[in-house]
Amino acid sequence: MYWEKSKVTAKSLQQAAFVERNDQNSRSNAPHIASAMQA
Repeated sequence: MYWEKSKVTAKSLQQAAFVERNDQNSRSNAPHIASAMQA
């Protein structure tokens, strides 16, 4: 029971970290994308 719960928590934390990293990447890429669109 405990192991199942901790496995799920670890997985959701992993997904949250992954989503956050993608979010940061897209935010830091936004200026490049904008300037590429204007060019």
